[in-house]
Amino acid sequence: DHQLRFFPRLLRNPLHRVTACVGRLETGCNIDSIQPIQELSRIPARLYFVHGTADFIVPTQNSIRMHASLAGSQLHLEDGAPHIGTGIVNPAVYRNILRTHFQSSPEAP
Repeated sequence: DHQLRFFPRLLRNPLHRVTACVGRLETGCNIDSIQPIQELSRIPARLYFVHGTADFIVPTQNSIRMHASLAGSQLHLEDGAPHIGTGIVNPAVYRNILRTHFQSSPEAP
């Protein structure tokens, strides 16, 4: 469930440690303690998850789990779209999703 799965097993732990260290230096956060699903409820806006089913960097299941955990959220899975590729694979649908979502969303507090 992690993008380091593409690296040889021997390199995964050192790469994870380097990534965690850089993340901590840049943000002050320990990435190993971040729990996105628990943090979602703190976001005051309605969320719309758009995810490509061919995303090999972030598993589609991540968006499915986050959507399922957050009442009022919406989810669109774009068949065959790679990471950040939904707008390329199906631009008209992507634009419509964004337009509809933002036009129907109340302003954030």
